Amino acid sequence: MAIPLYGQNADGDNLQYSADGKTGSIITWGDADVTIEPGDLAGVKTSVYSTAAATASRTLYLPDAAKCSGKEIEIYLAVASDAEQNDIDTAAGGAFVGGVLSIATATASIIQSNGSNTILTVNDNIEPGSWVKVWSNGTNWYVTGTILCDAAPAFS
Repeated sequence: MAIPLYGQNADGDNLQYSADGKTGSIITWGDADVTIEPGDLAGVKTSVYSTAAATASRTLYLPDAAKCSGKEIEIYLAVASDAEQNDIDTAAGGAFVGGVLSIATATASIIQSNGSNTILTVNDNIEPGSWVKVWSNGTNWYVTGTILCDAAPAFS
């Protein structure tokens, strides 16, 4: 086996997902509920971007973790949402394992799932720059991220 060139892994593949053609879909999450299906996760990593402030509570439904083993979804809250909450829901299958860093007004804290929670509520006054990443191991969704808001997020 030859030594890989700079920027390649041992298989000779470029390390950047986009250069490998392994990125998934880019999904927008506007002022409506969105359901992600396993077929929407075409590549290794899929990105979801908020594109509008919520005028009512909105939910992003993740697919069944059992049908998405090895898939990663990055959720970027790119628009300020001053009055309403956004939920990320795993009710199709699997629970959240892990936690997020909450930077709410003048305090920072780690908000953790108890391992059986299926909803992450990102409370109102969400600021752009907030993000959540989930990854499926085929059973659950492992979660991490940083939430910038006035009220701390919560798992339920």
